[in-house]
Amino acid sequence: MPGVPSYRGCEACRKQKKKCDQAKPACSRCARLNIACIGCGQQRFKFKDETPHLRAADKQLSRRPPASAKVVFDPSRALTNPTTTTASAFISVLEITDPSYDLFCYGTFMNEIPLQLGHHEALDASAEALASCFSCVHTGNLSTSSISKYVRALNSVQKCLQNPKTAYSGETLCAIYLIMLVQGWIGKDDDSFPQHGQAMAHLLGVVVNRQLHDPQSTVMLITLTVSVLLESIFNPDIQLEPWLSTLAEVHRPTAPVQNVEGVVLTCLELQNMALMTEILRHPMQNISRMQSLYQIVRLDFPGLRRHLLDVIEPACSGPLDKLPLVLVRLQTRYQAAYCLLLSMGMTLNGMLRALNPYDPLLGEEMDVYCAEMLDLAERAKRRRPFGASHIPLGLLSAWAAMDDESQRPAIKRMIAEYDTGFGYVNWQAKAELLRPAYDTVRSRLAVSKLSSPDPGDVSDDSGCAMDEFNLGVSYAKAEDVCCIL
Repeated sequence: MPGVPSYRGCEACRKQKKKCDQAKPACSRCARLNIACIGCGQQRFKFKDETPHLRAADKQLSRRPPASAKVVFDPSRALTNPTTTTASAFISVLEITDPSYDLFCYGTFMNEIPLQLGHHEALDASAEALASCFSCVHTGNLSTSSISKYVRALNSVQKCLQNPKTAYSGETLCAIYLIMLVQGWIGKDDDSFPQHGQAMAHLLGVVVNRQLHDPQSTVMLITLTVSVLLESIFNPDIQLEPWLSTLAEVHRPTAPVQNVEGVVLTCLELQNMALMTEILRHPMQNISRMQSLYQIVRLDFPGLRRHLLDVIEPACSGPLDKLPLVLVRLQTRYQAAYCLLLSMGMTLNGMLRALNPYDPLLGEEMDVYCAEMLDLAERAKRRRPFGASHIPLGLLSAWAAMDDESQRPAIKRMIAEYDTGFGYVNWQAKAELLRPAYDTVRSRLAVSKLSSPDPGDVSDDSGCAMDEFNLGVSYAKAEDVCCIL
């Protein structure tokens, strides 16, 4: 029991079950019987009386409030800083897998941007502006906060360009690319400044030589180069040489570009896309190369069309939210590649028909290309705006190059449908301005054909019409320069 020590008595008393008085050095019984006594034994356990403490604890428990009266404390705020906030916002945008708003269509390197934040002020500001303005695409409403972040990003890039240590870097180039995307979302069609391809081309002239053999930069450099090439078609102020030839030569494949499904895409190699830009800028000087490139398009067209329509499209026929993300993105890539091939084919076809107006094969091919473009635009409508951002280029090419008046209303209606998406470009207005410029180019090619049965490459190419019309943006004015530069 608590409070009573427990001792072991002498062995003799214990065996006889006699009470032992535990006297020392021998108990009275052992002394009387004259037997050996083991003594009083050893203390084995000692119990303490804890009764007062238990009573005090009972009083404390009785004074506790009921469970419903517990005091609730708010959790402390997680540690954060501007970099982690921007990275979290950017990652949340990247995690959107709906193909209509999937940033994957702007380049696979977008997933690497959060890892680069915190070391470059302009890139941080541009990423923050993109994450903020992304919501404007969903709502169609432009917030004051988004505009402020966009302006801050512009100022950060301009400040970065004034510093020789940060001006010519991949991070600066990426920042300008993000600003270009944001401007396409929130800008207005009557903005006095063009997009930022001119600034990107200027930086690429230096960055390409510095990071030419860096595998981590290759995807970004090629993606940005394609953006610059597309804008350079309508902006003659963009300087493409000598950096473009250097980049195209280093990344020229040793064999025709062919994916795992066996689809050959030679016409979409970087050097051929660069050649397309050169042809559009100086068509009369590049007639033979125009014919060669069109022949490549002819060869690539059947395989890509067959694989897209017979394999990719049937595999993606179900609801988008039920399809694997990798398959949805693969479909977007194939549709973009097909649209670009059709754009090249229709543009080159129209020029070659000016040189060979009685070639029936060219006319038949143009009808096929136009019909395919309209069908592709119809299928891609559910992926507007991001997943179908490549479609307007193909529709503009069809509108400019098509001579069959019976098909022009269908092209115009499709262009009008794509004008309903959120974005600052008025595609109908651009189409109306592009057609006269393209017709002027074709007229000059026809004149060169009449002046010589086999003109070859005409050396005098002064006053090229594509340098005069630029889709309605007057780049020739001194004040109409890239707002970054």
